[in-house]
Amino acid sequence: MMKYIRLIYYGSFMLLVQLFCIDVFAQIEPPTRGKVADTESKGLAGVSITVKGTNVSTSTDEAGNYQLTVPTPGSVLVFSSVGFHTQEIGYDGQRTLNVTLKEDNLALEEVVVVGYGTQRKSDLTGSVASVKAEDLEKQGPRINFAQSLQGAVPGLNVTQTGNSASSGSINIDIRGQNSIAASNAPLVILDGVPYSGGLNLIDQTTIESVEILKDASSAAIYGARGANGVIIITTKRGKTGKPTASYDASYGWKQIYGVPRLLTGPEHWAFGVERYGEGALLADATRTANYQNGVSTDWVKLATQVGAQQKHAVTLSGGTQFINYLFAANYSDVEGTAKGEEYQQTTGRANLSMKPTTWLEIGTNSQFSFMDYSGMAVAFNSGGGAPNSYSNLGGAFYMNPLVSPYDENGDLKIVPWPERPTYPNPLAAVNALDEDYSRRLFSNNFLTVSLPVKGLSYKLNTGYTFQSTNHDIFWGSNTIEGILNQGQSYSSDGKQSSWLIENLLFYNRQFEKHRLDVTLLYSSQENKNDNASIFARGFPTEDLTWYQPGSAEFTLPARNYVQEAYLSQMARLFYSYDDRYLVTATIRRDGFSAFGSEKKFGVFPSLALGWNIHQEAFMQSVGWINQLKLRATYGLNGNQAISAYSTLAQMQRSDYLTGPTGDEQGVGYRPGSLENALLGWESTRSLNVGLDYGFLGGRIFGTLDFYRSNTQDLLLNRAISSVNGVTNILSNVGKVQNTGIELALSTRNIKKEHVEWVTTFNVAHNGNEIVDLYGNGQDDISNNWFLGKPIGTNFGFLYDGVWQSDDDIPNMHQPTAKPGDIKIVDVNGDGQITPDDRTFIGQRSPKLTFGVDNQIRFKQFSLNVMVTGRTGVTRLNQYWNTDIVYADAVRNTLKQNWWNENNPTNDYPANREGTNPFGVRFYKNASYVRINNIGLNYTLPVQVLQQWGVSRLMLSAGLINGFTFTSWNGLDPEYSDQRGAPLDRVYNLGLNVTF
Repeated sequence: MMKYIRLIYYGSFMLLVQLFCIDVFAQIEPPTRGKVADTESKGLAGVSITVKGTNVSTSTDEAGNYQLTVPTPGSVLVFSSVGFHTQEIGYDGQRTLNVTLKEDNLALEEVVVVGYGTQRKSDLTGSVASVKAEDLEKQGPRINFAQSLQGAVPGLNVTQTGNSASSGSINIDIRGQNSIAASNAPLVILDGVPYSGGLNLIDQTTIESVEILKDASSAAIYGARGANGVIIITTKRGKTGKPTASYDASYGWKQIYGVPRLLTGPEHWAFGVERYGEGALLADATRTANYQNGVSTDWVKLATQVGAQQKHAVTLSGGTQFINYLFAANYSDVEGTAKGEEYQQTTGRANLSMKPTTWLEIGTNSQFSFMDYSGMAVAFNSGGGAPNSYSNLGGAFYMNPLVSPYDENGDLKIVPWPERPTYPNPLAAVNALDEDYSRRLFSNNFLTVSLPVKGLSYKLNTGYTFQSTNHDIFWGSNTIEGILNQGQSYSSDGKQSSWLIENLLFYNRQFEKHRLDVTLLYSSQENKNDNASIFARGFPTEDLTWYQPGSAEFTLPARNYVQEAYLSQMARLFYSYDDRYLVTATIRRDGFSAFGSEKKFGVFPSLALGWNIHQEAFMQSVGWINQLKLRATYGLNGNQAISAYSTLAQMQRSDYLTGPTGDEQGVGYRPGSLENALLGWESTRSLNVGLDYGFLGGRIFGTLDFYRSNTQDLLLNRAISSVNGVTNILSNVGKVQNTGIELALSTRNIKKEHVEWVTTFNVAHNGNEIVDLYGNGQDDISNNWFLGKPIGTNFGFLYDGVWQSDDDIPNMHQPTAKPGDIKIVDVNGDGQITPDDRTFIGQRSPKLTFGVDNQIRFKQFSLNVMVTGRTGVTRLNQYWNTDIVYADAVRNTLKQNWWNENNPTNDYPANREGTNPFGVRFYKNASYVRINNIGLNYTLPVQVLQQWGVSRLMLSAGLINGFTFTSWNGLDPEYSDQRGAPLDRVYNLGLNVTF
């Protein structure tokens, strides 16, 4: 052992000596300066300049300027940049060397990650979209980088369903919803390994690229898990050359906006008097006194604050011909807009690859994250969970404005409303003691061997994930829960682990005009999830907080364990003739332990064809067309979305009373579910036809795709006779179809030496339709599932305004209505309102999504403006419910334009009970256009930085979620909870320094 330690020590010492000597001798020669520009004399930023055969390198600044000390005359300088042809120039001692790079139109040689390997962009046969590191950087610093993907790719629908300090409330789907009841989330691959953690744990500064595999052929390599599309995230690697260190910092202020207009104290008093008469309110001493004293509490304002967020990231990278390395660490600290809401996250990453010989490479891409949610106060859910509620914002939206949260000493009242003791103070939720920690290790380790046969190589790819969570909460006598239960606690501990082993065999050869790439895979994976919790109440003391469940009067323990396993084989063949005709064929076989015993394995094939039309001889005379490629794919993918053990017969706990007096508890069980040995995956067959185009020397380029996907064998609970002991069984039934069109268009509007303006536009339309449910041709009205309609269809009575005093109501279809009541459309025209008059009122998924990104550069300044939008969305607005205030108007509500005889409006019914006897719900247009990001950057000139020894220094200022244009009257049209934390507008300052 000591022998190996000495070898490592001396080897490390000699490497440091070598690096030191190179640096010392490099100082002998004076530096060479110059500028790298394109054919139009525009300076090129980020061009890599390397002394061939050494680790001496640098890169150009924003204006294309560089400075490099070349060790000796006779060296060769290599100039390279994505989208341009690499150029090698001999160095003969000149002090000034200006270089012009020729554009490689549309970056056809750019490498794109496609899963289990890479492909040139010109070789792609499937529908693959790519977002690079520089695209993410333009969107400004985000706690969750997925927010930067909004509007970036056609067909990628990123929805922010809520707001929290950890930015974890984000849903993603690709090309619509394929499943009715199962998950529609895409498969996420991080550095070649399936990733199940939050995207907020991946630091944006370490991401090299994000690829979205949208069609069947691209996603078929992941078989039973690829039906919802695949997102491949690749982190950065160290590059051969001198060590590079960078520091990124940002600080932002978070200001809420879009809060709906609720009633003030005097308005609520008037509202209650009009609705119930003055007597009901005068019986409430608290409200009466506060009204007379002019008290009006804005609970939402008191429960929210101006938040703040800061991020710090440090990266060190570099490499030689033997080793490449990247070490990164980042820290995020967020103070949310809900009082008491805080989140801290620390992440460390190490990406290493070593090539001790020409035929062997070993490496690791590992990340460790620590998350602290302890600043988030919680409210216990009697259903057995502990969901985050922060300052109990839901209660703040509902709480009566005529109730005060503070006593005469300015202290929080635990029970601010004596007449309504079940209405706790929403602001007191922060008094609960809360410790909530999570630790996550994610590691990808690989080994690649070049075999003796030319073009043949083997790769062993492994992954390991481990996460532990510890959550403890205690409600003491300064909370309503603690008062009612003499102290209350909740503790949970969880462990999740996963391992993956993949054996990959690659064969890559070119024979004259023929090129062949073959990939073979054999892999296995196992996931485990172990969680335990205990709820307790009734403690003799508060001093021991949650450390005393054994002394509690009541405890409720719980334990849950899940284990899943996969076994897979895959083969992919890519063939190209003369770079014109392309074929990709893939087949994958997947086995999953949760599938039924008779259907453990599934086979998923696909075929893709590509034709580079612009490579044909008859196109060479068409100078304005730079790229024209036709693509077509067809294939089968699966959605494994079966939870563990759901194919097995299970018993359900059903206790009963027994004993002589009938007060003893007996433990009993009853059938909970039946076995289904044939239960398997949901399968999706997809057809995609696409066109990649580029015109006018790369000034205009983009893609156009048409697709149709048919999903069958949907996982639904099918009704069966109760004679079986249960009333339904999970089965593979039902069909869904998605059709759509996607367009991506980029234009270089201005391209001069000091001025550049690039616009990127994308738009996508998706049509979703339920084709079949249970095989009987019938709708499922109870779940709002209808044949021929989208999955998220709104269904109910159609609001038709308000009955007016001069209407002939007795002779109308609602003869018992009164003036001021809600009028309903008689859909079937039978002269009465029955359930048959319910109809379809729009859909909850957007018909159209789009994004427009403008990047403008003027000398050292750059401006980015990102606009996103969704149209064709209709959603239920809970604020408009007519009986939301409860009896005696105890809860607050939205300020409405109520009907009365002096205000005969059709906007909203009269302010009284009984105006909505049929329970009409208000569906509102949830379409919007949002200026998602405005970012201004300034990069200091290289001449200034040289004297500081800095290669890049960029200052930035940005506005995130700046402005939203919508008719929606609520927190945000995307939010699933309209009484949670409001959307925040973030004002951000940033700094990037690279040495």
